[in-house]
Amino acid sequence: MARIFTQSGAQKSAFLKRVDEKAAAQRQHVRERVDAEIPKILHWALTPLATAMVRTKQRRDSQQGARGEFAVSWRLWARLPKAWAIINDVVLEYQPGEYAQIDHIAIGPGGIFLIETKAWDGAILLKNDECFRKEAGKWVKTHSPIHQHNTHRRRFHQWYALHGLPQPLPPIEPIVVFTQARWLVADQCSMPVLKPRQAMVYLTKGADCPLDEVSVDRIVDKILTATPLPMTTVYGSPTRFPSPTDPPVPSGQLTPPNASQIREGTNRAGRKYVRIRGTREVAHKVWEQYGKPGKLLADRFDKETFFFYCD
Repeated sequence: MARIFTQSGAQKSAFLKRVDEKAAAQRQHVRERVDAEIPKILHWALTPLATAMVRTKQRRDSQQGARGEFAVSWRLWARLPKAWAIINDVVLEYQPGEYAQIDHIAIGPGGIFLIETKAWDGAILLKNDECFRKEAGKWVKTHSPIHQHNTHRRRFHQWYALHGLPQPLPPIEPIVVFTQARWLVADQCSMPVLKPRQAMVYLTKGADCPLDEVSVDRIVDKILTATPLPMTTVYGSPTRFPSPTDPPVPSGQLTPPNASQIREGTNRAGRKYVRIRGTREVAHKVWEQYGKPGKLLADRFDKETFFFYCD
């Protein structure tokens, strides 16, 4: 049987406190939108309703997810051999203030598998990464867990690179597992979409992986001992992540030569970006820390500034 681990309660509480703060900020954003878009005479009725809808959705998603996670966790423990380590309900901070929440991480001879579980029932169709559920005899497009899990994969890559774990990078594969679907078809998707029994076969398919027992234990230990990142840490040096609303740094004020300023923000199209003012070498190191998303580009108007998109 596989070895089962969970992050400590104290560590999880520290992470979830920050995650809850972000959820509270989302609820506040909903209230602000209502205030801005709805006539004041209706505020007294619609503001509590909008907030309740957000809370209800968060609670429903949490309860439904918990049922699916338990079913998959039990199968992983019972069916996989001792060489495998299973960590359930993982929260990792892959950059200050940003989190990856992963249902299960399975680490063993086949590599590292990030497992997203869904307890959706009925008929499910996934095609070209888009998801459809059958409702009242019709296929209805719904939120795709593949898009969500691709984000988890990217964030885990960033976390792995940030902590200098074993290289070369082992296979890191995302899997979506539907635990309750009566009918499930996946066609031309970017990751495996499976039922629980299929997932067990997939994990033990015998892929060639550079991970030995020592490397597995080291990765497991790093996940179990993960703590929230100090909000003032970038490459171990005391600094601050500037806000996108901060004024730009005047040219010529960057000293010493290897100093850098990092700015995170979102453009008008909703794409998250990171801008680095400094040398290309420093910008390249920041890009690597974020998991090498997209391309590192030079600013057309400022030769000392570089940027990349995080999606």
